[in-house]
Amino acid sequence: MKSISFRLTLWYGLAATLSAGVFLLVGQYMLERSYVEGIDDLNDKEFEEIGPRIQEVGHGDIEAVIRSVLSHTEIDASLYFFQIERSDGSVFFTSSNLGGHHLPDTVHGVSEVTVFDEELGWLRVSEYEVAGYVVHIGSSLQGWNTLNKKLVRYAGLILGLVFLTSLGIGYFLSRLALNPIANIEKTASRIGIGNLSERIEVPRTKDEIASMTVLLNELFDRLENAVLQAQRFAADASHELKTPLSLLRLRVENLLGSEDVFSEAGRDELVGQLEDIENLGTVVDELLLLSKSEAGVLKQNIVEHSVGRFIDDFALDAQALCEDKGVSFVVEEKVASLVPFDEMWIRHTFFNLLSNSLKVSDAGTTIELESSLEDGYWLIGFSDQGPGIEESKLCRIFDRFYSEQVGAEEPGSGLGLALCRSIVAQHRGSIRAMNRKPDRGLRIEIRLPLGKPR
Repeated sequence: MKSISFRLTLWYGLAATLSAGVFLLVGQYMLERSYVEGIDDLNDKEFEEIGPRIQEVGHGDIEAVIRSVLSHTEIDASLYFFQIERSDGSVFFTSSNLGGHHLPDTVHGVSEVTVFDEELGWLRVSEYEVAGYVVHIGSSLQGWNTLNKKLVRYAGLILGLVFLTSLGIGYFLSRLALNPIANIEKTASRIGIGNLSERIEVPRTKDEIASMTVLLNELFDRLENAVLQAQRFAADASHELKTPLSLLRLRVENLLGSEDVFSEAGRDELVGQLEDIENLGTVVDELLLLSKSEAGVLKQNIVEHSVGRFIDDFALDAQALCEDKGVSFVVEEKVASLVPFDEMWIRHTFFNLLSNSLKVSDAGTTIELESSLEDGYWLIGFSDQGPGIEESKLCRIFDRFYSEQVGAEEPGSGLGLALCRSIVAQHRGSIRAMNRKPDRGLRIEIRLPLGKPR
């Protein structure tokens, strides 16, 4: 796609060249007209010299007419063609430079005309009447044709120079005109969640660009207010939800500490309530974390890390968790370079995926972690040997509150994978799920760009 600067430069060049072309055409037309009018004046001057001689001889004596003009036509033979006719159109005299050739018939009855003759070329012929005779005086336009060819060549060179020069001027003017837009783009690209208070400087010119800048600043004001409200809501919701849960948990724990208050069945009920409170607290934590991530206010420190070291550290904890369930954990590591990512949140994502895989993995099965580089991305794959997911539901597993119950296992909150997707999106990456084929189980792939996101 061509840039606006390129299009403006091209349009300016074409407009300037077209204007110059029109100017040259008008100039060529006026020059030709002036040249022809000059020829007509010369023809008139020539007739003023031979007309009186014919008039003096009078009508009837053809030989006397010829003698009266012959010497003069010989003198001016290099400049003019002469032809004299009777009133009935019969030619009785032609100058020697015509060589017995008559002028084209189209010269008859027209006072001034431009005609083409196959032998003589282009001519400008004037017609006069005197003493009952018709006199035609013609001048060659060969001089004009030669001059016109040179003018066409020069015009082509001039138009080429005008086009090239106008491209340079057009580029300069387009950059000058678009410079405020470039400044707007540069400033707007810097404005993010971390510096929403920055604004675009409004140009002093009261034009469309200034109006657009004001509009963008108003938009950023609304965006900043929305983010601040989201941050306040997250903080308020965290306090308002977690405080009652903490108090309720404390009271249940105190009741459990009083052994003489409840029967064994009552104590079991309190233990169940305590577990529900803990689960609800986990859901609240995950929901608030997800809200912050999707609002773009989750603080991340994306810097380059050694993938090998990161995978090794994670594998130690992952193997301990897998061994507790009798599941094998296998790592296939092929990345020996540095990759930009937030270590804490990617580790959190890995543990979420591992937790989901453990829920569906039977003892004796294997969970695989693959790490490699592919087409400018760090590719991470988690594969288990569980039952997999129905193909029609694969696209939904990253939605909020979507969960699958596996056997007698209680379904999760349905927020873990949604949080994984949001964290990966903050890294400008992608995440997807697929069933392993032909093997049994589910595979989740994460792709993170090797370049640090802006």
